[in-house]
Amino acid sequence: MDLMDTKKSMKEGSNFPFSTVLTWYEKNGRHDLPWRQIYGKSTNERLYKVWIAEVMLQQTQVERVIGYYMRFLEKYPTIESLAETTYDELFPYYQGLGYYGRARRMIELAKSVVEKYDGIFPDDFEKLRKLP
Repeated sequence: MDLMDTKKSMKEGSNFPFSTVLTWYEKNGRHDLPWRQIYGKSTNERLYKVWIAEVMLQQTQVERVIGYYMRFLEKYPTIESLAETTYDELFPYYQGLGYYGRARRMIELAKSVVEKYDGIFPDDFEKLRKLP
């Protein structure tokens, strides 16, 4: 789904100004960021890549995250590959981003998604909330 499809699929009568936000993003958004280069990928691959970016971007500057993100996905391109790693193996790819508990929880979540949902992020809000 591209930006135009997103605009077309928005519900009429919403109180949130989706169209205004999407128009602003079209004009001003940083379209070149690697986690925004996900079109044409499977839904689960997009979710995985955006999730990794979201975790890394917590309290960390965008410019600092880009290199980490690229190296991380080169080493762990799928949620299954992340679920199979250990913290010691992951640490060099995360070291420098701080808040190392996040890295541990990333592995826990990946293992949970692989074990409980066959590697596919659940699309149910309550199931998502229960993930580590």
